[in-house]
Amino acid sequence: MRLVSRPSKAPPSLDAQKIAEVIRRINALSRQTSLEAVHAIGALVVREFAGDVARSGAEATGRASYRKLAARGDLQLSASALCRAVGVYALCVRFGGPKTWRHLTPSHLQEILVLGLSRQEEFLRTAEDERWTVARLRAEIAQKRQRRVGRSDRALVRNLRRLKLVTERASTDLTATDTVALDAATVIEMRETVRLLEQFVAKLKALLAPMARVEG
Repeated sequence: MRLVSRPSKAPPSLDAQKIAEVIRRINALSRQTSLEAVHAIGALVVREFAGDVARSGAEATGRASYRKLAARGDLQLSASALCRAVGVYALCVRFGGPKTWRHLTPSHLQEILVLGLSRQEEFLRTAEDERWTVARLRAEIAQKRQRRVGRSDRALVRNLRRLKLVTERASTDLTATDTVALDAATVIEMRETVRLLEQFVAKLKALLAPMARVEG
């Protein structure tokens, strides 16, 4: 039985010429430090790599063509900065756009990215109204997160550790064999598993990207 994959609604992978044009536009924008410029970079990435602005930033950064872009040596932004720009754009889409915040900078919004959706608007509004510095915002978020670390956070970490073990075992199984005999139903199920894993990895990368500064 021959399995036929359904056509994807995602845009085709960008060719080298198109990627070069996207890099040229990103590099030009990266010379500016305004919130509008960072927003424009994120919008460009989402539009080119997720098909339309309604799709999620995580979906955009999960594309193979995005990873090819982020790895290019002529791109003047680091991969983490590019991912943060997508995150800033996503915040702007949710909560009103860069002109909504007269006193906030890209650095403010990057700090907000570590929060869950339910907390982001609250901190954005307070930081704007009280004109918090980036350092003040970072300290307030750290204090709040320290108080609110609960079962959901511990469950996520616990499940990620379990996933790591399962992935390591599955990787060993794949390495130990050259061919796998599977029926059609199992093939379909495994493809769906791969799709879900790709989405999960994209979301996890987006979650971890704002924390890159800690590693530095």
